[in-house]
Amino acid sequence: MCARYLILGEEETYYTLLNLRDLEGERDYFRELTRYNIVPGVYIPIITKWDPVHTEFMKWGFIPSWAKEKKYAPVNARAEGDLNPEDADGYDGPWGIFNKPFFRDAIRRRRCLIPATAIVEGPMDIGLKKPYLIYLRERKVFYMAGIYDQWTDRATGEIIPTVAIITMGGNALARSFGHVRMPVILPAGTEKAWLEAKTDAEVSSFFHAYPAAEMNAFPIDPAFRNPRHREPKYLRPIGDTIYPETAPHVLEEIEKISNG
Repeated sequence: MCARYLILGEEETYYTLLNLRDLEGERDYFRELTRYNIVPGVYIPIITKWDPVHTEFMKWGFIPSWAKEKKYAPVNARAEGDLNPEDADGYDGPWGIFNKPFFRDAIRRRRCLIPATAIVEGPMDIGLKKPYLIYLRERKVFYMAGIYDQWTDRATGEIIPTVAIITMGGNALARSFGHVRMPVILPAGTEKAWLEAKTDAEVSSFFHAYPAAEMNAFPIDPAFRNPRHREPKYLRPIGDTIYPETAPHVLEEIEKISNG
């Protein structure tokens, strides 16, 4: 699963990297977003094909438009659906998400990009009691594959846009510290194709675990598991990187914002 992630850097860097143009007030919202410990239930920035040069903000926890209540709002949508219950490494279909009533319309019609600098996961048995910060070695910002919808509270009339991150079996990096799931991370340059895919085959062609050799991770302070601990100091490593690496870019960014 993926239930914590972060976006580092100043809003100007973020908008430049993603080639975005801001709407009135948008950067103020981004500036105020708790970006160093993003948790389920908050409004997160996403990008859709309908307006690819602007960020929209949607509530992290998916509810389809037809749902009568919001009792169930998953933050992740398994690409395999109910298949691959053992989370086997290298699973290559079939992809059950296309048959899940909860997700099947959104995966075909409402896909989105969810920008991130890093995700945070822990071993499956103890979770964020032993968190690892996972990042891409050569990309300061990457996109996770997402789906979204718009749900209306029938009692109040409030319209709530909601979103979920698509996940699949984890790669060797995640499995090295006991985690068997990971978000679908889109290869650089494929973002538009993800948004505009028309067939199930085109959509599912993106369901591949990101190459472990292009990622890395290091353990961070277990205090990070508390959603109220939002300061950059909780992101500093408390141990070595999984794969040997000199001066990871994410550490430079953490120190920059810590000293800023």
